[in-house]
Amino acid sequence: MLYIFEDGKMGTKDKFGRPLTMRQGEVMETKERKKIELAGNELWRIERGLEPLRGR
Repeated sequence: MLYIFEDGKMGTKDKFGRPLTMRQGEVMETKERKKIELAGNELWRIERGLEPLRGR
């Protein structure tokens, strides 16, 4: 799962809900086959449960 925060930084979780470390610039592919380049690795935000943007 990909989380996008207000400042454009991103963080990820695995399928079990655990924070996942990824490299800056790593490319992920969506179910719709879109490619997203990771901007930042906000692992600390995911671990602390800070809220990402909703509805975007």
